[in-house]
Amino acid sequence: MYKKPVIVFEGIEGSGKSFHINNISKYLKKNKIDHIKIREPGGNRNSEKIRNLILNNKSNFNKNTDLLLYLSSRSENIYQLKKYYKKKIILIDRFIDSTVAYQHYGLGVDLSFIMKINKYLLGNFKVDFTFLNTVNSKNMLQRLKQRKNLNRYDQNFLKKINLKYIVLCEDLSISKINTAGIPDYIMKTLILDIKFNKNYFERVIHHEVFHIINDSYKDIFDVKIWSSFNNKEFEYAECSTCTDKLGLDTYSNTKGFFSEYSQSTASEDMAEVFSHLMIGIDLNNFDPILEKKINFIKTNLLKIDKNFIL
Repeated sequence: MYKKPVIVFEGIEGSGKSFHINNISKYLKKNKIDHIKIREPGGNRNSEKIRNLILNNKSNFNKNTDLLLYLSSRSENIYQLKKYYKKKIILIDRFIDSTVAYQHYGLGVDLSFIMKINKYLLGNFKVDFTFLNTVNSKNMLQRLKQRKNLNRYDQNFLKKINLKYIVLCEDLSISKINTAGIPDYIMKTLILDIKFNKNYFERVIHHEVFHIINDSYKDIFDVKIWSSFNNKEFEYAECSTCTDKLGLDTYSNTKGFFSEYSQSTASEDMAEVFSHLMIGIDLNNFDPILEKKINFIKTNLLKIDKNFIL
């Protein structure tokens, strides 16, 4: 009955959508089964152009324009996918459910309006299966009573770094591994675990906020320039999960890094420097390497917002 199905994977950033899609794609390829996989927003040349417009840190669209841009990207995808409908297995990373979740429940766009446009765009194109990848939490969207750290960022700055939503939850995990936070760049959302180790929680907030900043301004926070500050013999790992350097305790004698986790990747190092500055932890010793890193962060933050205060 479902020889060439359309399969959608939904869930927040970091919940495992890409992991599952890529594994399924590898299996299908290994068994020489025709298939196509796409992501939203994006997926083909025109859709990727729209994606870049949506995620541009200088963009500040009203909720209806925001919706129509996402749907324009979908329109381009559907036009292409209809050529393969029922001819190939189609794997999609995010689809209509994400639109309903973020544009209707998040931004308040009329649901019937969203569904009418989707119905028009899809025509006879129908989804056969939807898999929802969840992140463990007891009280997703629970209000956080203590907001002093989040209040460090005014609305103007949040717009500039492209952050629209902050979700606070308990018992956050990915693939059964506890995690402090997840930055969802595509949906402009930051998810934080309020039950994460209280010794690090304040730093974690700012650490994850920096990942949002870095994603919006990668051209400013250049990894090569940052890496040049370190001793020549030092090398970062390829990814933060490719290393055992996970310690979050602040070094009493820094030697170029605030913590062990700083040594995992360049982006994590930047985030650690930023988070330490935001909670007022200063250098306890003379450290020319960290001095360069601190000045780099401060200088570039002022390029984003001349009124930003560390």
